[in-house]
Amino acid sequence: MSSLGADLVVEVALKHEPSERARIVAELSGGDLELQRLALALLQHYDRADAPLPSGPFPVELGPFTLERELGAGAHGKVYLALRRPLDGYVAVKLLRPGPGMSAFVEQVRREAGRARRIPSIHVVPVFDAGRIEGGPFYVEMAVCADPDEASPGSIRIGRSLHAERAAVSAREAARLVQDLARAVQAAHRTGVVHGDLKPENVLVTPETRRVMLADFGIATSLAASAVSGSTPIGTVAYMAPEQWRDRLAPSEASDVYGLGGTLYFLLSGAPPHPAREAGEDPPAAALPASVPPRLREIVMRALAPDPADRPPSAGAFAEELRRFRADEPTWHDRRSASRRLLLFARRHVRELAAVAAVLALLLPLGVAGYHVFTRQLRELAYREETLRRHIDDLERARRELERDTARLEGAADAKQRELARVEGRLQLLPKMDQALGAARAQAEAADAEAKRQHAEAQRLLADERRASERAAALDAALGAARDGLAQATSREAAAVRDAGRAVGEVAELRARLASLVAEAETARREAEERRSALEVELREKASALAAARAVRATPEVTAAAASASAAEGVQRPRAERSSGASAARRTAEPDATRARKAPVLVEPAEARKAAETQAH
Repeated sequence: MSSLGADLVVEVALKHEPSERARIVAELSGGDLELQRLALALLQHYDRADAPLPSGPFPVELGPFTLERELGAGAHGKVYLALRRPLDGYVAVKLLRPGPGMSAFVEQVRREAGRARRIPSIHVVPVFDAGRIEGGPFYVEMAVCADPDEASPGSIRIGRSLHAERAAVSAREAARLVQDLARAVQAAHRTGVVHGDLKPENVLVTPETRRVMLADFGIATSLAASAVSGSTPIGTVAYMAPEQWRDRLAPSEASDVYGLGGTLYFLLSGAPPHPAREAGEDPPAAALPASVPPRLREIVMRALAPDPADRPPSAGAFAEELRRFRADEPTWHDRRSASRRLLLFARRHVRELAAVAAVLALLLPLGVAGYHVFTRQLRELAYREETLRRHIDDLERARRELERDTARLEGAADAKQRELARVEGRLQLLPKMDQALGAARAQAEAADAEAKRQHAEAQRLLADERRASERAAALDAALGAARDGLAQATSREAAAVRDAGRAVGEVAELRARLASLVAEAETARREAEERRSALEVELREKASALAAARAVRATPEVTAAAASASAAEGVQRPRAERSSGASAARRTAEPDATRARKAPVLVEPAEARKAAETQAH
C-alpha cells in the first residue's frame, strides 16, 4: 500500500514547481519516512531522461499494440489509443514508466482489475490485462471510452473526462451523469470493491451517447482490506473524505459517497471541494453558486457532510436522491416540508394541471351558470320546504284541534246518548200515561153519558113537580158529583197532558220527527177549535130557539106542559147527542193539552129545571 500512496504523493507534487516538490512530499507524507523516500525516488525517476514513453510520431508499434495517439498523461504514465493485434480493435493502453516498486504496483493493478471486471455495470471501464511489454514499459489495457464516428465509418470518437466536460454540462445534466456514476459505484460496492479515488478525472463521458464510465480502479481495494486503517491517506486529497484526510482511515463506502458528492460539486462550481488541502489547510467546502438549484445544492452538501452518518447511507441512495431531483419527486429534504411536496407534485403534473386548468376554464362558465341554477333551485326547494313545513304545521294544528273537537264531540255524544237513554226511558212511560189518559177519558165519557141519562129522566119527570123537583135535586146532586168527577178526571188528564207535553218537548229537542208530530197535533187542535166554536154557535142558536119555543108554549094546561116537556126533551136529546158526539170528536182530534184546557159544558139541566118551574107555576 506504500507504493500506492507514494504514487499519489508524486501526482500531487508534480503539479508544483520542482523547487517546491520536496516540501510538498514531506507535508503529504505526514512523517512517514518510508513513504517520503519512495515518493522522492519516483520523482527522481520521473525527471530522468533515460525513461521516455512514446510521444510520436504515430502510429507506433509497441509489443502487441499499435499506438494511434496519446489520450492523456498521469504521474507515472501516459494513456494511448491503440489497436491490439490480432483482434484489430481499439483499446486504451496506459504505459507506466519503470521505477522502484512498479512490479508490485502492476500486480496490484492486475488483482484489482480482476475485481473491476466482476462489477456488473455498463458504467465501469473494464480492465482487460496488465503486465510488462518485453524490453519495454509496464502497461494496463482497458476498454476505450468512445462512440462510433458517423461521419467517418470505421472510426471512433473518443470521450473525455468529466473534468474536461465541465463547461458544457448543465446542472440537471451533471445530476444525471453523477447519478449513473453512483449506480456504477453501488454496483462495485455490491461486488465488494471500493474505488477509493472518485474524482472528475477518473470519470469518462462518451461524446454521442453521453454515457459515463468509471475508470482507474488502480488503487481500488476490497471492502475487507478497507477496514484496516493505514498511516497514509489513499486518494486525491482535494476530493478525499474528512475521515481519510484527518483520521488516515482507509477508503470505505462512505468515502466513495463523499467522492461522488465532490465530483458533482466540481461539475456545479468548477472547483474541487477542498483545493486548499494541497497547501496543508482544510477549510470546509465553499457554498455552491446561487445558480445551482436549491434542492440539488442540498443533495450535494449532504453528500459532503463531515460526519459519515449524515451522508446518504449508500451510493445507491445518493443516486436515488439525484433521480428524485431530476424527476421532481420529493428528496430526503423535501419529505420534511408539505409545501415543497405540493410544489413538486405540481411540477411533475404540470401538463395534467394545465389540461385541468384549460378544462376548468372551459367548464367554469358552465359551472358558474350551473351553480346559479343549482342555488336558485336550492332556494326554490328551500321555499317549498318552508311552505310545506308551514302547511304541515297547519295540518298538525288542525289535527290537534280536530282531535280535541272529536274528543269533545265524543263526550257530547256520550252525554246525548245518556240523555237520549233517559228520554227513551221516559218515552217508555208514555204508553202507561196513554192508558191513564184513556181511562180518564173513559170515565169522563161515562160521566157524560150518565149526565145525559139523568137529564133524560129529569125531562120525563117534569109533569110531576114534586117528583120533578126531587128528581131535579137528585139530578143536581148527581150532576155535581159528575162534575166533580169530571173535574178530577180533567185535572188528572191535564197533569198527564203536561207530563206528556214535557216529554214530547224533550223528545222534540233530540228527535226532529217529534216536531212534525207536534205540528200535526197543533193542526188537529186548530181544527178541533174550529169545530168546537161551530158547535157552540149552533148550540146557542138552538138554546135560543128552545127558550123561545118554551115561552110560547108555556100554558097552564098540563097537556101543553107535557107537550112542551116532550118537545123540549125531544130537542134536548138530539142536541145532547150532537154535543156528546162533537165533544167526543174534539177529544179524538185535539191534542192532550187542548182537551185538558177545554172541558164539556152542560147547560141542559138548568134549562130543564127552569122549564119544570115554569110548568109548576
